[in-house]
Amino acid sequence: MTRKKFVICGNFPGVRDALLDRGWSECTQKDEFGFDLKWTVKTSEIDFQRLNPHQIVNHFAKNRHVTTKVGLSKSLRALSWFEDVDSDSFFPRSYDLDDSEDVATFVEDFMNLAAQNLLSSFLAHADKLPRDARPSTQSPDFQKAVLALIACEDLVRAIDLEDIEEDEETAGRSRLSAQEWSEVLGEPCPVETVHFVVGGEIAETCESAVTTKASSLVALLQGTRHVESRSVKKFPSSHVQDYESLASRARTALSRISHHHPQSCMNVGENIWIVKPAGKSRGRGIELKRSLADILSFTTHCKGASSLNSQRWIVQKYVENPLLINNKKFDIRQWILVTDWNPLTVWFYDECYLRFALSDYNSETLTDRFSHLCNNCVQKEASDFEERRGKLCFERVGSSNKGCRRIDVGSRRLQELADVDGAGECLARKKFSPSFSPSQSGLSCAHRTCWRTAREARSCSATTSSSIETFVSG
Repeated sequence: MTRKKFVICGNFPGVRDALLDRGWSECTQKDEFGFDLKWTVKTSEIDFQRLNPHQIVNHFAKNRHVTTKVGLSKSLRALSWFEDVDSDSFFPRSYDLDDSEDVATFVEDFMNLAAQNLLSSFLAHADKLPRDARPSTQSPDFQKAVLALIACEDLVRAIDLEDIEEDEETAGRSRLSAQEWSEVLGEPCPVETVHFVVGGEIAETCESAVTTKASSLVALLQGTRHVESRSVKKFPSSHVQDYESLASRARTALSRISHHHPQSCMNVGENIWIVKPAGKSRGRGIELKRSLADILSFTTHCKGASSLNSQRWIVQKYVENPLLINNKKFDIRQWILVTDWNPLTVWFYDECYLRFALSDYNSETLTDRFSHLCNNCVQKEASDFEERRGKLCFERVGSSNKGCRRIDVGSRRLQELADVDGAGECLARKKFSPSFSPSQSGLSCAHRTCWRTAREARSCSATTSSSIETFVSG
């Protein structure tokens, strides 16, 4: 019997050992074409045009729509064209910082969220004070809250006009100047030539002004000449007679926004966003930011980048209130194997594994990668990694999940998963079995089983499109 041949480009000892254990023969020349299986990191090392029917490779051609962060984000956003589902209902919203429309939409999102957070924080603080100790209408904090209220009520108006399909030119026009937005943001507004943030007129006094919000904003970021902020009619503080009046209107506006926004549960906290290289993995290059100017600086890094450029960046809303186990972040890794696109055939492993952050979660320390990222490649950089990696405590897992959909994993299995490397290697060996028999390899086919998502049980079919909930941590 002829031994099957394989080629491996890169360092994959688990794959190599599994193949050799099963009697396969490794080709010594990496560019040899007489292989039965080729395993490589780079798709560019595969000549798809020359592949014979019996040859297997570990990549599909043109797969970047689902294997890169920017591709996955845009593919999920296009999901509504094929299924009656809104990706915002299960995937943290993200924007491509090399796409002018995405940049403009992100700026709008960030600024509106800053106004909501400022207003919510003001109410939460003032409500705890005695009536006679609450901020007066002339205090700086009250005046900022009024500006935030204006922004929120403008957003509500935009939502209402959107619901009745009004003209976009009048939908959501902001009444705040760049200087007033700076007060809301707590930093100089980086879009000083954009007088109307949500829809409407933009940079109308600029020479060669363009008509769309997106291209105006991109031109601004490239250094378009600044203009003086146009005078806008102030919102008189006398319209808000006292704290009770402000609080009543604020709660009405915030409730309307929350009801409309599918990710309202994430729109709390300090308006933190996570910036990621679009084409990298293992936590490389990831940064957490709460400054709009800092985030927009990444657009200058990727300006002109092609879709294949690894320095392309995306920005995604950070989950500031994550589920924690013993005050630590964790993620759940589930291996899948896609054996065909048409019909779509996806195999899920019956087992998963957890990866924990070494440090307690703390939203105040955005630069602490050991607190915010669970990637093993990041955690092992800690000086005490070897000492702490096997000392994860699972006694309170059950109590940590109170109020949440229960994760049905026994304490014995969790203890086994404490050694993340071991669990990953075990699954990898099982996954890459050359004598592939999915049903005997811990895999379940999507069309034979029902995969329970975090929201509901959905029947997955190999012959129809199915919604796959994906949680990206870097």
